[in-house]
Amino acid sequence: MPVILWAGFIFFLSSYGDPLQSPVVTSIETEVNSIDIPEVSIRPMLPKISLEYLASIVNRSGLTRTIFHLLLYLVLGFLVYRALIASTGRNVLWAAILGCMLYAVSDEIHQVFVPARQFQFYDLLMDGAGALAGILLYHVLTRRTRRTIPTNAA
Repeated sequence: MPVILWAGFIFFLSSYGDPLQSPVVTSIETEVNSIDIPEVSIRPMLPKISLEYLASIVNRSGLTRTIFHLLLYLVLGFLVYRALIASTGRNVLWAAILGCMLYAVSDEIHQVFVPARQFQFYDLLMDGAGALAGILLYHVLTRRTRRTIPTNAA
């Protein structure tokens, strides 16, 4: 179930041409703007910075999109690998990588039909790198816990 929920979250995020117009961001912006800070406090010293301005600063670096892809697919790779191991009981590294990459390709194809979005091979590379990092993270974490669990040797 976590894999399906996370894949749905990725699909949801990919459905917006402008992430600043997504319901998640607009609801956060509404909440932030509704906070009443008394004028006698530090409010006059606070610069008026909108989410659009902050996003433009962050997006200038070009790293934001890359990091976002890496993190989203790191979680997906972790969850897919964990689910496959739990259901089969064996090492399914290649199946996990293939599953994540097929999902990444389907996500990029989905973006072709979203205004202001397009299919980008660079995003596929970042998705694959993130998925692989998530798979390796799960592998490393489970190896460490297996080593620290004492065995009952006779």
